[in-house]
This record gives sequence, C-alpha cells and structure tokens, in this order.
Amino acid sequence: AQTEWCYPEEDAYKKALRNVKNAYTSKKKVAEELKMSLEERLSNENMYKLIVDQILEVCPEDMIELEGFFDSLEEELQVHE
Repeated sequence: AQTEWCYPEEDAYKKALRNVKNAYTSKKKVAEELKMSLEERLSNENMYKLIVDQILEVCPEDMIELEGFFDSLEEELQVHE
C-alpha cells in the first residue's frame, strides 16, 4: 500500500535492486537525462526569473520600477561559508 512505503517487503526491495542491477545501463541513461532536465529547469537564471516574475505579478503597477533592482542583486550577492 502507498501508506506503507517505509515498511518495504524484503522480496519487493530485493526485486527492485535486482532490476536496477540487471538494467543498469538503461537506468543510468534515464538518470542522466533527468539530471540534465533538472539542471536546466532549476538553474540559477531560471530560478531568479521565476522569483522576479512572481514578485512582479503581485506588486502594484507603480512598483514595476523595482524590476531593474533585481538585475543587480546577483552581482551584489555574497556567499558566506
């Protein structure tokens, strides 16, 4: 059942592991394709655009002048570790 995902049956997970082992090449290919898709969709540029678009969508029209403000944020961004 879907609600019992954290209690796998031994036969089921052994079968799933065997399936990945036996079809490793095709599984690896799918994983690489998904990786490229995710990297593209979740790139910094796309995420910044999404954030700006969402902010501009809810801002009143007289606040649209902020659009240029967001362009400089990336340059001023400092990463602290």
